[in-house]
Amino acid sequence: MKAYIENLGGKISGSVSSKTHYVLAGEGGGSKRDKAEALNIPILDEPALQSLIQSRT
Repeated sequence: MKAYIENLGGKISGSVSSKTHYVLAGEGGGSKRDKAEALNIPILDEPALQSLIQSRT
């Protein structure tokens, strides 16, 4: 997924901050998911990411 997102011009980060646009997470997600929820950052699973990408191309 990382290579796929980067090939489309996206940037991958290992941390979540107020500058994060989306968080890609499967089931669980741990503390990064919790932080994204606290910051009201959209959390996407793989199908939602693919749908988002298709809608923007």
